[in-house]
Order: sequence, then structure tokens, then C-alpha cells
Amino acid sequence: MEAKAEAVVTLLSEGRDGVGYYKELDIRIRNGGDDAMAAALELVPRWIPVGERLPDDYGDVLCWYVDAATGEGHVGFGCCEPNPQTGEREWDIAGVFDPPTHWMPLPGPPLPSPPVSRPPETRQSLRR
Repeated sequence: MEAKAEAVVTLLSEGRDGVGYYKELDIRIRNGGDDAMAAALELVPRWIPVGERLPDDYGDVLCWYVDAATGEGHVGFGCCEPNPQTGEREWDIAGVFDPPTHWMPLPGPPLPSPPVSRPPETRQSLRR
């Protein structure tokens, strides 16, 4: 089972094309059982409570925080880093003083887009 779960992780990290990617992922999850499904779900972006775990030091993440003045929730961009004097980990969210309740890793870069085919232009379409 563990080898099948690793295969799913490899598949997800390779950045396959859309349809082929999902078809192969579906097959591997069906054949890999719970271990493969757990491995796939680990890679699905989700809001992680700060009480569950913190991101790597200095790693950029999305942050969810509640504004103490208004009680409204907001998304910010920041990182968690050690304080040089105390060694405790502190949040640095651009322009925000409220601590986050959740964080999420940033998505990877976009996959290359396939070339778009256009119908050949005709004289009539050029006159418009």
C-alpha cells in the first residue's frame, strides 16, 4: 500500500495534463485504497489551523485572520519566522497585527497552457 501512496504523490507532483492526470489519479486511488487516498488528500490545499501545525520558517503562505476591531475574517500573505531575541515563532503578515487562526501553502506555478487553435481567417472576417 505504501508504494501505491508514493506513486500518487509522484503523479500529483509531476504536473500532468488535465484529463490524463485525473484519469490516472483516479485509477491509482482506486487500486491503492485508503493509503493512496490519504496521500492524495495531503496534497490538496486546505486551511490548516495554527494549533495543528505551523509552516516552515520563512515560507510564504496564505493566512486567515480575524480583525479584532471588526470581527471580520480576512486573507493575508505572510510567513512564520523565529524571533531572534526570544526564539519563539512569530507571524509576519503584511500590514496586519492580528494573529492568524489558519494558514495554507501557496499553490504551485500554473501548468503550461496548450496552444489554442484558431480557425483560419477569411476575407470576410478581416473586413469587420
